[in-house]
Amino acid sequence: MKKSFPRAVALTAAAALAVSLAGCTPGYEDYAEPLATQESAPDTAPASGELQMLSHGTDDGYYLSLMDLTRGSEERTDLLGYVDYAQTRAAVLCAQPNCTHSDGNCPAWQGVWGGSAWALPGGEHIVTNTVEDSGEEQVYVLTLCAPDGTEEKTLCRSANNNIPTMADDHWLYCLTGQGLNLWRVPLDGGEPEELVTLNAYDVEGCLGREIFYPVYGSAEQADGTALTTLTYTAYNIDTGATRVLLDVSYSSDNISNPYLDMDGATLYWYDPAAGSLCVVDVKTGEESRMPVNWDFSRAGCGTIYQTTPCAVVDGKLIVDQYGDMGSCRAAVNPADGSAYELTLGYIRNGRSESVQILARSSHGLLVKYENRLTSKDEVKDDGSVGTVDIEQVRLALIDPEAFLQNQPDYRDIAPVEGFDGEFAC
Repeated sequence: MKKSFPRAVALTAAAALAVSLAGCTPGYEDYAEPLATQESAPDTAPASGELQMLSHGTDDGYYLSLMDLTRGSEERTDLLGYVDYAQTRAAVLCAQPNCTHSDGNCPAWQGVWGGSAWALPGGEHIVTNTVEDSGEEQVYVLTLCAPDGTEEKTLCRSANNNIPTMADDHWLYCLTGQGLNLWRVPLDGGEPEELVTLNAYDVEGCLGREIFYPVYGSAEQADGTALTTLTYTAYNIDTGATRVLLDVSYSSDNISNPYLDMDGATLYWYDPAAGSLCVVDVKTGEESRMPVNWDFSRAGCGTIYQTTPCAVVDGKLIVDQYGDMGSCRAAVNPADGSAYELTLGYIRNGRSESVQILARSSHGLLVKYENRLTSKDEVKDDGSVGTVDIEQVRLALIDPEAFLQNQPDYRDIAPVEGFDGEFAC
């Protein structure tokens, strides 16, 4: 959602040298070397049921930010929005009658700094992360809300930007800081408690009481060429016990990102040197490898420098590859290594982009399938009027079968009525 709250999205941060699907992957140098020493979790941390990852959506809809960029930086307003799958439309997340969504009295109002919303397990509540700026310091506020955005209670106020990531029966678990500090906040409200500092960029999944995260590093070979190292770790937040699920290295000229599919409790990684798909069962740690048979020409990509699995759709692993001449997308069958080309895409600022999968539900895949750059009038901070370029995003639902068969059978999401700005998905 909001770029200032980076946990969303989506891809492993090792894709440093290339353009990510979300367009906001941080630079590789931010995490190429260890950031912090992992500490042991406190022995007193009580078990509170299984951990569950949070997301920006449920089976009914998807939460997003709406950014009005036409008012200048000081007056720009961000609103929380919601995509209703059944009604195939987007709306401001506000249940207040006759609300104009134009000031802080609106429940969806996020001010200049914006915010994000995550659905808690069960779908009965969401938690929002917003920031208040007094001019001297920023205070980050976690708020428990009903699904329609109605505020129920403030969970905590903190100087740290705590990104909601997981929850169990009693706790909300958040990540913050460059070294990825894991905190927990009582769902009944209270002071945040730091649990552990991880040597990682992001936590990408959880199972039982374990969390899963990649750690990247670099090593120089005798001939002076660089290797990227990747260690994928399972960490028990109660006991501090760790398991290594994947420990590999590869040429830094050919970045290869892992993908964790928690629906199947499976970790995928493409070995660029061997041309094979590595599949790890995260429950048992069992690893298998399968050569990938590319059944289409990838000559248009040129020299491939990045491979990024990004989703699993009906048992097919969706894999993006980027080269110095272009990019391509494939559906790979992990069972036999067969692969065929996926072609659904659009043009964004002169570049060919693959359709971006935002969420999966029983209603189909929520996808972003167009970015149209338009110029709008902008009221600048000094009161003068200029122009600002705005990316008008088109969202749609599509059945998985149509997606895998390259059929653009989109069911368009009607945009927010009267809103003239950008979605931040």
